[in-house]
Amino acid sequence: MKKNLLLFGVLLLLILSCITKNQGKAALKANSPYLPDTILFKESKFLLFENLSDTTYKLVWGNETFKNTSSDTIHILPNGKLTLAWVSPNAIGIQQGCGSSCFFAYVLPLIPNAKEKFYMYPLAFDTLNNLIAYGNDKNDCFVTIENYMSGLKMNLNEDFLHGPFTGFCIDSISFQSKGLFLKWKNSGEKEVSKFFIVDDVKKK
Repeated sequence: MKKNLLLFGVLLLLILSCITKNQGKAALKANSPYLPDTILFKESKFLLFENLSDTTYKLVWGNETFKNTSSDTIHILPNGKLTLAWVSPNAIGIQQGCGSSCFFAYVLPLIPNAKEKFYMYPLAFDTLNNLIAYGNDKNDCFVTIENYMSGLKMNLNEDFLHGPFTGFCIDSISFQSKGLFLKWKNSGEKEVSKFFIVDDVKKK
């Protein structure tokens, strides 16, 4: 008799637990029909896409001590959402293509109350020194190197072959131990190679 009562009690608890879970899920869906996408949850860092509608979302990122939310509302493109590019101790990088000769990136600093940083035409990253090199579509400056944590910038005002954006004429670009290496075509369509020292914008 005691065994039967014990078994009945266990079954009752299991049934109540299932009902509670289902009710919780239903309440969550009712209160928030657009559940977030978890993009990163590792080593105390996280990145979520907070879906606002079927076509828009915001970026939510941080660690165990803070949470930041993007000012930008991002539209979902035909090729989907932004994708994780890299993670460093200081920031998270995400990027996406947006058409022919069109691509962009966000850098999300891992500090409280930080704002997202948006870059069109990202060309190279040096996550050890918090650096990004990027072009533009105005043809007024060849390449800009920026420290995405401090905001310090260095413009490379070189002669280059104009195109849809300034990086269109670049054959090779990479950060190396002491600076940025570039190989590109100038306005006369001649190939040029040059190494740029970037000490002025490196992290202190």
